[in-house]
Amino acid sequence: MKKFVPASVALAAVILAGFAYLWHEEPYRARAMEIAPPESILFAQLPDLRRSAQRWPATALAQLWNEPEMQAFFAQPLEKMPLLLRAQEHWQRLRRIGLREAFLAVVAVDGPTPKFVAGLNFSGRKSEVAALVAEPWAAWRKRWPAGRAELLRRPDWEIETYASEEQLLAGSFHAGWYFVANDLTALEQTLARCGAEGG
Repeated sequence: MKKFVPASVALAAVILAGFAYLWHEEPYRARAMEIAPPESILFAQLPDLRRSAQRWPATALAQLWNEPEMQAFFAQPLEKMPLLLRAQEHWQRLRRIGLREAFLAVVAVDGPTPKFVAGLNFSGRKSEVAALVAEPWAAWRKRWPAGRAELLRRPDWEIETYASEEQLLAGSFHAGWYFVANDLTALEQTLARCGAEGG
C-alpha cells in the first residue's frame, strides 16, 4: 500500500503535466492578415519566415549554391559587388532578430507616391531591430535633408516621424512588431488594430 500511494501521486502528476502541456496556449500574437489595413489595394505577406529559413538549406537551390564549384565561380564577382555582400550580412542580421513574418500593404495610389504600411514581426531584441532599421532611416534623412524629425507620443505607443514638404516616413514598435509607413493615419489605424487583436 505504501508503494502504491507514491506511484499514484507520480502518475497523477504526469497526467496533470500532460494536460497542462496540451492546453498550454502561447501568448496571442497578432498576425499580418488581422492588422493590415482592410482597404489595402495590394497586400503581400511572408507568413512564416522562421520555417522558410529552416527549410532553405535543404532546398535544391541552396545545395546548388553551396557546391564548391559554384562558390569558386562566384567568389571573384562577389568581391566586386559589395551590395551582394551587404545583402548576405543583412540576411544574417534578420536571422538574429528572429523574424517571424512580414507584410507590405499599399493603401492608395493617388498622388506621386503610393501610400503604404509595412510590418516586421520579430521574437528577438527590439534594440537589434532598431539597429537594423537605423540605416534605411539614415538614408531617408540624407535624401531629404530639409526634413524634420519628431517623436509622437500616444497612450499605447510612440511613433517616430521624419517629414519634409514632399515626403513623410513614420515608424513604431508595438506588440512584437515594427511598423513603417508613409501615411500617418494608416500607421495609427494599424497600430490600433494590432493592440485590439493582441489584447
